[in-house]
Amino acid sequence: MPFDHTGGNENMGKADVIIVAHDEVRKRMSHDNFIKAFNKKIPTSPKVALPIITFNDSITFHLNNQEIQVIHQDNSHTDGDSIVFFKTANVVHMGDIFFNGLYPFIDASSGGSVEGMISNVNQGLSQV
Repeated sequence: MPFDHTGGNENMGKADVIIVAHDEVRKRMSHDNFIKAFNKKIPTSPKVALPIITFNDSITFHLNNQEIQVIHQDNSHTDGDSIVFFKTANVVHMGDIFFNGLYPFIDASSGGSVEGMISNVNQGLSQV
C-alpha cells in the first residue's frame, strides 16, 4: 500500500511518466519501512513506482522556458527532502520542510531532525 507523497507513483509509472527523486527516496521505497511516530509499517513499493532518475545533491531541469533547480536538504522532515526553486518564476516549493500554521512533523525514524528542519527552512525562505 503506497503512502503519503509517493502514493500516486505506481499509476504515474504505469503511464510512462519519468519519476525523479533523491537517492534516499528510491532507497527507502525499495524496502519495507516503519514510521515510529505513527506506528505504521510502509511496505516496499512496486518496481514501477520507483524513481527512475535519482540525484544526490542537486539537479536542474530546463522545461517550458523555466529553469527549475532541485536541491537536496539534509535531515529535514526526512533524509530525502529537497527544495524546488522555479528560478524564472521566482517561486520556491519546500514540500514537508515547511509547515504553515502548525507544528512540523519531523520523522526522526527516517533521518529527519529539528536542527536540519530549522536550517533548511531558513535556507529555502532566503531564496524568495
